[in-house]
Order: sequence, then C-alpha cells, then structure tokens
Amino acid sequence: MIDCGISQNKWVEAALDYLPDDVFDKINGKIAITCLRSDACRLGKKICNHEEIIILSPWIFSYIPPGSSEIDKEWRYFIFCILHEVAHAVCKHLPPNEISSQKHQYQESEADKYALKWFNDYVIENTKKGLTALAIEEINEQRENYQKKLESILSCS
Repeated sequence: MIDCGISQNKWVEAALDYLPDDVFDKINGKIAITCLRSDACRLGKKICNHEEIIILSPWIFSYIPPGSSEIDKEWRYFIFCILHEVAHAVCKHLPPNEISSQKHQYQESEADKYALKWFNDYVIENTKKGLTALAIEEINEQRENYQKKLESILSCS
C-alpha cells in the first residue's frame, strides 16, 4: 500500500521498480509506505494492518527539482532512501531504541549495502536508461546536503 499523494505515489512506485522481483514479491502487500502531508497525522487501521510501515518525510519530495529524472542526484538519493527503508523491513531490523548503538550502526550499514546492490543491479539490467552505478560516497554527500536543508527548515532560517 502506498499512500503518499497522487504524484508522490508515482515516485515511490518508480523507486520500488528497482527492487529485484523476488524481494518485491516478498514485501508486496506487507509494507505500507506513507508520507506526512500535514503538521501531524493519524495512521489509519488500513495502514497499521501491514507488517511494516515506512513513513517518508514530506521534505524528501521537495528536494527533487521539477523536471528531474532518475539520472539526477536528487532522484537517485530518493530511490536509495526508499530501497534503504525496504531493506530494513526485509532484514527485519529492530528499531534503534531497542538495540545498542553498535547494532544500530550495523543495521544501517546492512540496509545501505542492500539498497546499493539493488540500485546497481537495476542499473546493469536497464542500460538503455542511461543510469550510472551508485556509490556510498554519493549517498553520504546527499545525506549531508539534505541534513543541512532539513536543519535550515527546522530552525526556520
């Protein structure tokens, strides 16, 4: 179930296309992906009935410039973020507040590893799209850029 708004649903669906078929089949119908579209929200029973719920920040959609495509760094990072969160669900990772910081770091690295693998496998299988492989250095750079943007938004500057 994807409930992020009409245009944003299409973006999430495009990101999910990067998953291998066997992984998609494993999560299909078991994961709900939603986005906060207001100051606060309540997750309805329909969403809560899924095994895993992924909640996206509304800001992640605003970082993607109008008219951009999968070859642009903002799109690539968005796709990576979706794949990273799906990896947490597939690996049945525990929430950070239930584990040590060392175990949490391990889970983050493992989710990164799967997200990069799925992304890069998709690139190899879809050479006609003009996509290039994704490296953790690009992800770390985008994470840092987005963190700065988020801090700016949250500090109201």
